[in-house]
Parts: sequence; structure tokens; C-alpha cells
Amino acid sequence: SSLTALTLPASLATIGACAFGNCSSLTALTLPASLAMIGNSTFMDCSSLTTLTLPASVATIDINAFNNCSSLTTLTLPAGVATIDDAAFDDCSSLTTLTIVSDHAEPRMLTREQPFDTVAVRQALEQARAA
Repeated sequence: SSLTALTLPASLATIGACAFGNCSSLTALTLPASLAMIGNSTFMDCSSLTTLTLPASVATIDINAFNNCSSLTTLTLPAGVATIDDAAFDDCSSLTTLTIVSDHAEPRMLTREQPFDTVAVRQALEQARAA
């Protein structure tokens, strides 16, 4: 795909399954503050995406949503995410920085040598909520 940048409309609440999967040239993504759900395989195989900031409104990240975003190095995730389904961030082989943002505390930045996978993202989110 030749799509390199994407800004979604401010009123969007849900991004459907496979909407932007395999957009291998996508490097910039702006998600609206109204977004509540990222569907199944929505951004799967967007191999050029390097940084992702999810808005505070996101409650659900469906299965394989960002699977195999191999260039993704940095993820900023709201603490209020209720569901991160299986394989949502699996095979993000460069994901080594995770920041969890909350309205009630300072952002919590985690870095590691081994990439974060879905299980590690879930664990970090649970730890941030408990802190």
C-alpha cells in the first residue's frame, strides 16, 4: 500500500476489522479522542509504523489489532484500556518502550531490551493500575 499517513475523523468511535491491515508504508497515524474500539487486525502488518499513541478513550484493542507492526518501537497506552485481546501486539519485534498514561498519576514509562508482546503489555497495564 502507498498510504503513508492517516488522520481519522474526530467523531470516529470504532475502527472495523482489517480496515488498514497490510498498509506497509504507513508511518504516521493520528487517532481521534473519540475512539473507543480498535477492531480485529485493524493495523496488522503495518510494518513501517514506528510510534503509536492511543487516546484516553480507547477501551478495547481487539485480537491482532497491531500484530506484526515490526517497526513499532514506542507505544503510549491509556491506563483505562479495559481489554487487550490475544495477539494484539504480538510480533511487534521492535517494541521496547511502553508508556502508560493515567489521569490520576504521572505517566509510567517502561523500557526493556526484549520487545513487549501482548502478555507483557497487559502485565504492565495491570501493574500501573495497581500502583
